[in-house]
Amino acid sequence: MKKVMLLAGVICFVLASCCSKEDKCAKEEATDTTCAKGEACCKHMTEEQKQAIADWEDWANIDDARKEVLLQDRKAKYDQCKVEREKRKAEMEAIDAKMSDWDNLTIDDKKALFDEFDQFAKAGKHHGDKEGCCSKDKK
Repeated sequence: MKKVMLLAGVICFVLASCCSKEDKCAKEEATDTTCAKGEACCKHMTEEQKQAIADWEDWANIDDARKEVLLQDRKAKYDQCKVEREKRKAEMEAIDAKMSDWDNLTIDDKKALFDEFDQFAKAGKHHGDKEGCCSKDKK
């Protein structure tokens, strides 16, 4: 009985350590997908985005014109993020206003309100899916 259990354990270990056809082993698939900091980058990152990250990390050794371009790009992204943040804030305030009338809502209205809230919450969890993002947890 002990031999059977030991054999089953060894087989499980071997199978668990092998790559499945769906996974295609991250090690085999890995090509040049690292950022300047060594983080795993999204597959959709362009060469320009990778170069911008590398230049940002090597700030002292780039010329002033490149520094200005990098700063303008970062400012544009900040402005876009600010607009998105204000939009989400307004959406959340609208949901809060509907929630304040909770006692007067029907059961179907309450469910619809939570469906709306769920959609709102799911929409906020997309950073890792954006082009150009880096995430160690990315598939």
